[in-house]
Amino acid sequence: MNQKPIRAEDAAILEELNNAVNTATEARRRWLDSKMAEYALVPIGEDIYDLSNGKLLGVVTGYYRYHQDDPRFDDNFAIEYTFAPDRKTFNFTDNTSRFGHIAVGTFQDFVGRRRSELRQLEAWHAMQLSANR
Repeated sequence: MNQKPIRAEDAAILEELNNAVNTATEARRRWLDSKMAEYALVPIGEDIYDLSNGKLLGVVTGYYRYHQDDPRFDDNFAIEYTFAPDRKTFNFTDNTSRFGHIAVGTFQDFVGRRRSELRQLEAWHAMQLSANR
């Protein structure tokens, strides 16, 4: 090793600190797990859509956090979804993290986005018309 031998009292302090970190990160993981359904945009059992194009991805079968197995990075509600593309058999499941930074939601979320975009286009168009009069 590239160090002097650690003194017993320092080893005991380090062990205590490491135990405190492990206890805290485990408590954080359990708390995050318990809140997933509360903060998810799409409930389990509901259809999930790609909000960029309205494509139906499937039916939500579960939630996970991409870094849930690494306590160094599992520190927020970065909720990802597992879903079954085939509603009839559920033989295959897919997940949203495979798509990169995809925005997902319900069909109503997709429609709401499109309505908002339409209002923005209408406002832009009205502004263009008034500027040219």
